[in-house]
Amino acid sequence: PDPLRAVRVADFIGGARLILRERLGGIALSVPDPLPELMVHGSVVRFEQVLVNLLGNAIEALDGAGRIEIEIAADASAVRLSVSDDGPGIAPELAAQLFLPFATSRPSGLGLGLVIAQDIMAECGGTLRQLDRARGACFEMTMRRVAA
Repeated sequence: PDPLRAVRVADFIGGARLILRERLGGIALSVPDPLPELMVHGSVVRFEQVLVNLLGNAIEALDGAGRIEIEIAADASAVRLSVSDDGPGIAPELAAQLFLPFATSRPSGLGLGLVIAQDIMAECGGTLRQLDRARGACFEMTMRRVAA
């Protein structure tokens, strides 16, 4: 498996964008430009997998039109990366079950993506949580910051 080490946040954001560029269609993806030179403890492959899951969920929720925004905030010990969209949001009855296996609102969904993503974040010493928003959905990855 991919060992945990210091990785550049820009690397897994770039990888996720490359993987999903065809699926974006008419959806606008806003990413900080330039990306900050931040290092975190983890794995490019694993963090890319989490980000692809979050962005993929947003793409499906937007159904071909809308906006997804990636925001990055950092302090001395952590880097927080949020993915938000301006879609229909998450139904309150589903919000409480988002990180439980087989919880999904999509007919074709297995309800495992967020469960796996949360497990990956925990393995890397981080967290994944849903943030309440007035409109759309927002998820935040928190990763341990490493000095550059």
